[in-house]
Amino acid sequence: MRKFYENARKLDQIKALTNPSQVQLEQLLGIIQEDEALEFYFYEENKFGPRPTSGWLKLLAEAGEFEVLKGAQASNEPVPRFKAIYLAECAKEVPDEVLKLTGSIKTKDQWTQGKFLEAVKNMPNDYIEKGDWIFWEFFRSPLAEVWFYAGDRAIDLMVKMVDINPDKAFAMAKVLLELRVSGNTDSYSEKATSHFNNYNYEEIIRAYCKEVCGRYPIRATQVLLSLLSDYLESAKKEDTTEREDFLYFTVRDLEANDRFERDFLAMLIEGICEAGKIAIQTEPENLNVLFKTLRGYKEGIFKRIEMYLLRFVEDQAYTERINEIIASRDNFDNKYMVYEYIKLLKYKFASVTKNTKNRYIKWVKDIHIDDKDNYNQRFIEANGRECTDADIEKYENAMRARKLYDVQEVFPELYKEFSDQSGWSEEEIKPWRSGVIRSVDPTENSPKKRDELLQMSVDDVLCFISNPENYKETGKKRFSGTPKEGLTYEFQMAVKEKPLDYLNASLEGVLELDEDFLSRYFHGIWDAIRDRKVEGFDWDKYLEKAKAIVDKFASRVEIHSAFQPLIDSLRECFNDRNKIEYTFERLEAIYDIVRPLLELKENIDISYEKDPVQLRCASVSGEALSHCVSLGVVCNRDFEKQWQESFREKIRNAFDIALKEIKTPWTCCTFGTDLSRIYWFDREWVEGKIGIILSNEMWDVVWNTYLIWGRPSRDLFVYLAEQGIYSKAISKLERVDVDEAEEKLEGKLSDHLVIAYFNGWLENGLEKVYNEFLANASGSVLGHTSRFFTTGFKSLSEKSDDDNEEETVARLKKYWEIRLEAISNEPEKHVEEAKGLTSWIIDSPFETKDVLQLFSRTLTITKGKLGRKGDIGHSIDILCKFADEDRLTALECIHKLLNNEYLEVYDKYYKDELEKLLNGIIREEKPNINVLQEAINLIDDFGRLHIYDYANFYDLLNEKLQKLETATD
Repeated sequence: MRKFYENARKLDQIKALTNPSQVQLEQLLGIIQEDEALEFYFYEENKFGPRPTSGWLKLLAEAGEFEVLKGAQASNEPVPRFKAIYLAECAKEVPDEVLKLTGSIKTKDQWTQGKFLEAVKNMPNDYIEKGDWIFWEFFRSPLAEVWFYAGDRAIDLMVKMVDINPDKAFAMAKVLLELRVSGNTDSYSEKATSHFNNYNYEEIIRAYCKEVCGRYPIRATQVLLSLLSDYLESAKKEDTTEREDFLYFTVRDLEANDRFERDFLAMLIEGICEAGKIAIQTEPENLNVLFKTLRGYKEGIFKRIEMYLLRFVEDQAYTERINEIIASRDNFDNKYMVYEYIKLLKYKFASVTKNTKNRYIKWVKDIHIDDKDNYNQRFIEANGRECTDADIEKYENAMRARKLYDVQEVFPELYKEFSDQSGWSEEEIKPWRSGVIRSVDPTENSPKKRDELLQMSVDDVLCFISNPENYKETGKKRFSGTPKEGLTYEFQMAVKEKPLDYLNASLEGVLELDEDFLSRYFHGIWDAIRDRKVEGFDWDKYLEKAKAIVDKFASRVEIHSAFQPLIDSLRECFNDRNKIEYTFERLEAIYDIVRPLLELKENIDISYEKDPVQLRCASVSGEALSHCVSLGVVCNRDFEKQWQESFREKIRNAFDIALKEIKTPWTCCTFGTDLSRIYWFDREWVEGKIGIILSNEMWDVVWNTYLIWGRPSRDLFVYLAEQGIYSKAISKLERVDVDEAEEKLEGKLSDHLVIAYFNGWLENGLEKVYNEFLANASGSVLGHTSRFFTTGFKSLSEKSDDDNEEETVARLKKYWEIRLEAISNEPEKHVEEAKGLTSWIIDSPFETKDVLQLFSRTLTITKGKLGRKGDIGHSIDILCKFADEDRLTALECIHKLLNNEYLEVYDKYYKDELEKLLNGIIREEKPNINVLQEAINLIDDFGRLHIYDYANFYDLLNEKLQKLETATD
């Protein structure tokens, strides 16, 4: 392979020629042909100079250099892309040559077509019309999402064409902004599709309004109107459904900061309105033409646009038309036009005649209930009684007030009259509009607010909420819950605010609470002790109340909503913030609470969640068994005598019930997540029940959760390995893709085995378990295995006198050597494992020289490829720092790493260190000739990858090499 930089220097001179000869062309072709890196360098613009001068274009075209652009996939390769860019740049200086060339190529590649379009845009105005065929060629067939290829260039061309040929500019605009029916949904707005995506379509609309409408405002608006009409006509052929409702949002939300939906149709209508406002500002004398065009369309959306635009005309202009619209009963009654109709009335009120105002007021006063029987039926359902004439009058006044709500500023007295007579609040009167999000306050209808409850004594609060008459439903209000629902939330917040007061409440008062308030009682206490340190929290009183609740209701599954916060709050007694001071009596009290709940019959929906550990979070019985584990740990640790005498049997009883009778996934998963803890405090029970715990029936629940959520201890691992449990799991290994390995159970099994190997647990013949894994695991899983080892490297790389750490480091180094030897026999089969081993250079605990040698051998197997793309920067950085130990090997390793992607992306991690290394080689008085040669070759190959940051070192190193060779001769 030819030297890159030696030829690149020649290309720098050749590119600058403004009138090259045939001889110089042959010289150029002799350099770049058959060498893609040099060909790339010639056509690109880089730090050493611009692209070739336009004087080269004709000779290059005659030599067939642009024939490659004819291919349908031409832009898939970098060199053709740079050729297309070069051609577009040449259009500024030699447009004739570019027109001739693009006409002969007729490319089918969309990216290249986009560059040809850019070439036309770059041409002087006199040539643009000659090349606009490229625009029509590109948009001849419907293409989706073509902005990347041509969007911004097409806009620029359209804008330039306005000055050259307005007719063609508007024709281009119609192509760019055309909407078509996609046929994918039932919504008219969603049916619309374009050449572009939503965001880019909006960009075109903005450019059109800014650049085109400013010069030809009326005509520009008419073009957009015709596009809307054409789309609605085509949509009508697809579906006969009434369309006005689908277009309701498009005009109404123009002024909203948070648009309901940015679909194509909404953006087109917004563009029409913006263009129309520009016309109003810049060409008011010709507005009759625009409004006549609008009235010529039958669809209601055009009338709504007209109403919108009339709001912006000069005062007292078009008063006749404004009054005609306001005085139309059809417009008054049209639910789809109500927004624009009301806004026009409000903002042009000064133009509305007295006669029109009186007509509007009469229509408002004439609002009545049309079907009183239907209204009476709905009233009965909501209020539990028949409505009276007074009820009907209030409702009708509310509807009149609602009609006036948006124009109350211009009809203040009339609005106040109807509002007062209705008895409704402003929130109830306010018109509801689809697409408007209203936050729901669950406490809105509560008869007592939190602050009121906090002013009452606890006994008075409990007395109040125990009487259902205090929160009797009187008819649901819009957007809100029932009085009881609101009161339960307010009660919870009061309990959270004063947890000690409510903890001291009478037991009888708490026991009388129904399920909803009982649930909020425990939620409030749980919120308090979970969120903050509660000084003086009396766990004994809490346990007393919890025990009484469980004794009274344990068999009633409908109390589940109260048991859930109760069991969750008990978890806090094991946490540091409000941790209970353990006594054996308290442990027994907690056990007496959770033990009955273990047998609570629960109906948990597993359709949306399959992970039993996640299901346990919503399960009372599952959390109860988890608490039993915590009780076992504390009792065995702090109260060994009582543990041996009685408490162990209690915990075993709970475990046996769960294992033999309950057997739900959300309960038995605890035997997986906490198997190590259970084995720690009751090895005898685990060993006696292991056949049931890890039976085929329980395997998926227990073993899988053990792998995913648990962590092995030494004793448990050794026991399970001796019992053949790990061997059984290894026999079930599935072959998985590399991207899935880390998430799969195989990857978690691998983690357990790595922990065992790392910590030296594989003794007394247990090495065979790991060997079985190596023999059965797929390459992708083994790649994950190799990487997982490194999670413990950082602790080992820190200096320590611990003999165990020295043994661990020696064991891991031996592992790397053994695996490389094994992989070398079948490198293709184990390439993923070898890639995983490349990560061992990061935070490596081994001697530098050993790391360099082993890393070099590993890269030889992987052909320089790393297992993780992000490792490239750190790996080169580390190699540069290790170079003092062995410069040649370090440089060779860096050279091998050039076979990875993202070298330039991650160069911030290694660039400074690499330059420091190269400078060190240059400054060395007696450098190694092999090191010099390797450094030169490395820089040359960086250049071939279009990374030119180290080019200045190339000449310096070559000069040093030549001096060394001369001195040697």
